[in-house]
Amino acid sequence: TLYSGTTVKPEDARHPGDREFTFVVEALVPAGLDDAHRMVVDIAEDIEQSLDTLLLLPDALPLQFQESLFLERPDGVAAMAVQIMFSTRYRR
Repeated sequence: TLYSGTTVKPEDARHPGDREFTFVVEALVPAGLDDAHRMVVDIAEDIEQSLDTLLLLPDALPLQFQESLFLERPDGVAAMAVQIMFSTRYRR
């Protein structure tokens, strides 16, 4: 799942139109698997590698990894989840 986080004017903005956009990628792995944690860690690495060269907007800066969070059984679901936050900067 992909979902947007925030769009803010960076504190170190050099132009009034500078923006920083964050978004989250979330992946779920069934918790019943014996190696569910290893799989969710591997998926997180796959996500990072696949987004290394993605540019979300024309003239946007490359994505920057912000943080990852591993969740066991989110909301009672028999799964493990990883949420990875990325950001990019662009000028309007």
